[in-house]
Amino acid sequence: MIANPTMPDGHFAQTLIYLQEHSPEGSLGVILNRPLGRTLAQFLPSAEFPGPLGELPMFFGGPVQSDQFLLTLFRCHPVTHGFECVVNPDRDEIEAAFDDPACRLRAFVGYAGWSAGQLADEVSRRDWLWTAPDEVMLRRSPTPALWSLLVKGDFRWRKLRNYLPEDPERN
Repeated sequence: MIANPTMPDGHFAQTLIYLQEHSPEGSLGVILNRPLGRTLAQFLPSAEFPGPLGELPMFFGGPVQSDQFLLTLFRCHPVTHGFECVVNPDRDEIEAAFDDPACRLRAFVGYAGWSAGQLADEVSRRDWLWTAPDEVMLRRSPTPALWSLLVKGDFRWRKLRNYLPEDPERN
């Protein structure tokens, strides 16, 4: 989901949301484009993480339970560039993800949640626009301009996705 520029809730201004669950009881998602500038190991310095897990960048996932973190595994499709996700993957899935270039692990502080009917009300007010998920949304440092392109319906960047750097700051 793409936050409309007129989004009244400051928590979601200029955000891209991956909606993980949606049912009559409510909805759950994470904000994809709010990096916190810290790694998982910096966020939890007393914890020990296997392999490169501690180097995962932390993202603000949303205002719900912002005192907890959520580990999410995204599998990117090589042809469609879309993705699917596994919330709180097990140890074997995490280890396999490090060796699979089609996988992206993300650590989120909090999540975005909506009670029954709440998201439907926001959509009817046009607070949210819809788009298919794309692996570019999962780059290590999300391009700040991506939200503005998506909200305008400008998808020309998709033709250039193979040339976009994984980390734009290293370009």
